[in-house]
Amino acid sequence: MARGAKRCAADRAAQNARTRADRAANPERYREYDRRKRERHPEKIKQRKKEYAKKNFERLKVYYRAYADTNAIAVKAKDKRKHARNWASHMVRSAKLNDAKHHRPYNIEDYITVEYLRATLETQKSDCIYCNMKMVYGEGVNRTKERMGLTVQRMDNDIAHIRANCVLACRRCNGVSQKVPHVVMLEHGPNIHENFLRYCTADYHIGDRIVDDGTDWHRQHCRECTEVERNMRDENQQAVGGSPGNTESETESQTDNETYDMTSCEDTETDEE
Repeated sequence: MARGAKRCAADRAAQNARTRADRAANPERYREYDRRKRERHPEKIKQRKKEYAKKNFERLKVYYRAYADTNAIAVKAKDKRKHARNWASHMVRSAKLNDAKHHRPYNIEDYITVEYLRATLETQKSDCIYCNMKMVYGEGVNRTKERMGLTVQRMDNDIAHIRANCVLACRRCNGVSQKVPHVVMLEHGPNIHENFLRYCTADYHIGDRIVDDGTDWHRQHCRECTEVERNMRDENQQAVGGSPGNTESETESQTDNETYDMTSCEDTETDEE
């Protein structure tokens, strides 16, 4: 009986060797055969792969780690392509991490989903909700660095990423809207995106906060509010016995320190994420 078992094992080994040789000689034929097999039995093949991975977990772990070490560039490029293809799922995961980090409560039933993001993108026709320009995403696109990269924008920054509070905006408008209200961005989005208008955030601002005074866009305050701030600083220095002679340069320095970078601040990868 043992001899018969050995003969069967030898026959199987010989058959496997013939199959491997035939596959090497006819790769196209076997590639088409495997494709049709996957289409006919998707669930069966998926279950078989799971069982194999579970049974050979440690061996596969060592193999993949060695492969990643010897093919670091290829693995990194593959991960980037996978991240780009699955942009919606990465957005949802990053949004949850960001809301947990900032302790924003939410009901999971109301939270954004992959289906909601894809449906919203189709509704907006891939246009930014504010500037109406085409957003970029997908394979080969780094949304966190592209000016027109696709991001999730919260209309109210005090509320978590729930469906009723989220739209899709480009990275540029997303960064600007950190300090500009949603309704203002909807009305003046294209001009704010192109730096034609700006929004003054000073508490002592009088009148319409949307201004076009030629002030550098990296500043939070308009020209009038900057002058008021300079005068207030001069008065404070005189009150404590200081000299207001260098107040202009000090004002420039402090104003710069109080600025926000509207081109790098993002509600998705730093806030969604």
